[in-house]
Amino acid sequence: MNEHISFEEMEQFLSAAAVTPQFLAQCAKIQKHLAACPQCARQYKAMLEVSRLPLEALAEEAAAQPEEQTR
Repeated sequence: MNEHISFEEMEQFLSAAAVTPQFLAQCAKIQKHLAACPQCARQYKAMLEVSRLPLEALAEEAAAQPEEQTR
């Protein structure tokens, strides 16, 4: 594949809500391209790290809060 993966295509891939046949086909295409294209692989890794930031922040916030005691 000579053409780079677009930002929009990577964003759709990272935010997929369901595993469909179309998603699986897109996954195979993207994985094959990432294995052969260091530029897209770097972009994908950066997008993946950014997409995880909100989850990490929520986990840190939850861990910092004292546990509620129930009686």
